[in-house]
Amino acid sequence: MEHPGFVRIGEAKETPHLRLLCVPHSGGDASSFRSWALDDPCLEVWSVRLPGRGSRLHEKPFRDWQAAVNEILLGLHAFFLDGVPFAILGHSLGALLGFEVARLLASQGLQQPTLFLASSHAPPWKKISGLQNVQKMKPSEMLPLLSKLGILSKEASMLQNESVSTFLPTLQADLEMYNSYSCIMPPFRMQQTAVIALVGLSDTAISLEDMQEWDSHCQDFELKGFAGGHFYWQDAWEEVHAYLVERLRSSLRVLPASVHSRFGGWVENPSPPLCALTTLISRHPPNISTIEDTYERVSLGELRARSYSLAVGLGDVQRATVAILLHHDIAFVTAMLAIWQSNGCMMVLDKSFPPDLVAESLDLAGARLLLVAADLLHKVKAEGMRVVMHERFGDSGGSAWKGLLAPSLFCRIEDVVDLNSPAYLVFTSGTSGKPKMVVCSHRSASFGHLSRAHVLPYSAGEKEGVNIMFSWEVLRGVVQGTDVACIPDSVVTDPSSFLGFIKKHAITRFLATPSLLRALLDAPEIQTRANVLRSLKVVYSCGEALPLHTARKFQSSFPEATLVNVYSSWEGGDLAIYKVPDSMNGWPVCRSVVPVG
Repeated sequence: MEHPGFVRIGEAKETPHLRLLCVPHSGGDASSFRSWALDDPCLEVWSVRLPGRGSRLHEKPFRDWQAAVNEILLGLHAFFLDGVPFAILGHSLGALLGFEVARLLASQGLQQPTLFLASSHAPPWKKISGLQNVQKMKPSEMLPLLSKLGILSKEASMLQNESVSTFLPTLQADLEMYNSYSCIMPPFRMQQTAVIALVGLSDTAISLEDMQEWDSHCQDFELKGFAGGHFYWQDAWEEVHAYLVERLRSSLRVLPASVHSRFGGWVENPSPPLCALTTLISRHPPNISTIEDTYERVSLGELRARSYSLAVGLGDVQRATVAILLHHDIAFVTAMLAIWQSNGCMMVLDKSFPPDLVAESLDLAGARLLLVAADLLHKVKAEGMRVVMHERFGDSGGSAWKGLLAPSLFCRIEDVVDLNSPAYLVFTSGTSGKPKMVVCSHRSASFGHLSRAHVLPYSAGEKEGVNIMFSWEVLRGVVQGTDVACIPDSVVTDPSSFLGFIKKHAITRFLATPSLLRALLDAPEIQTRANVLRSLKVVYSCGEALPLHTARKFQSSFPEATLVNVYSSWEGGDLAIYKVPDSMNGWPVCRSVVPVG
């Protein structure tokens, strides 16, 4: 599915590391960039298609520049703001529209472009001279004037009479849009986005001095001139192509050195199935699934946008340990993804830890940053440590992260990480003594998620319920593009509430410890609710030995569901998975527990 105003140029990339969105000139269309498909497996090119051209020829063209900006923003919301880095290239009129889109993204706190490429137009307050009221001229006057100024494309100048009559209304509407545009003063300054000004050295409408003025809009600026005029790429495409690929690649330059060395200096697509979890998640369309907690339900695209925004605010945490002490909700998942997108390692602190154990764990791991729920802050002695707090505003569902850094040009967010780098630092339950820290790599985490889904594939319409071993389990459904419901802690400890939650939310999968599973099976409601719980497809048992009598009672209560015994996810990487067979009658009498692999 594609937004009608967005057209992909060239083939779709399986896992794009960066998308380039082109915004055309007056009278231009996506076809103006048809030769711009970049020969790179990780760079994907799109173009804006406004009404009145191409497949939207039947639609009335915009005459109001704000309507055009809002149209572009809607397309970005639908398909771009998912955490995958993107750049905007605006040519001529498109440079003004692209600039205003960047302004809106920043003002709304949304993901901003890594790069803004201003092509053949000076900063917004400086218009091309000689175009005032040009849209009101007769075609016999207007077209020669545009040609004289050098801003009429080759395609437009070669149109025949019939084609001109089709093209003119759109061109006139775009020129009216151009003349009605007025830059809001003082001009927006791009703090997070680098700016590159592209210009043809023979352009008679724009000078190098004009283009240099973009420098006042940003902290990171570059000016690049090419042989040719206003449409310079038509004369120097090979040079333009090579430059674009190099600059788009280098915009992701802050990836860890291990990534660059692993993939030969530039990040290639990791071969399935071993991709980082953030990469696996980014493959799905943004509206394919949702995740919900007590307060809200958000789409996968919204989750990715939130994690990207948080990652930017975390600052430079590459290779650093970032601790989280959060509730089992969407904020927890947002934090996980943000840490990984920043190439950091997440350390999970359990809410049950007393303050002394929290302090000892933070010191042991050398954590530089702590993300903590406001109502759990009392557990933390945060001397010498940066703290980012997540605060909720009553029961309204509203919340905010406090303590984030201002965006930095040197903080680049990326879904591709070194598979051998640590993803989790987690603690064992401590049943054999003091809780022990376990390091889990991205390779192990990715393999574990994919291997279990391979053994027990998801079907359409499933919904995963998650609470036990939350930091591992919550991403299972997300990685597979399946709906996820976060089960509140208060529900898990009450079998009646737990069964009611499964029924209400039509849960098809969940994980429980054997003792919790037994409590559910022993609940008086299990007999009366057994019929309505037939939606259950898979139940995982993990964390303890699974007694044989519990497995048998499960099968008698839910004969159509599959019971799976799994060894610890972070210690075993889900390599030990045992599907309990339908019949256990032939097992030895002496067997008291179910095998684990």
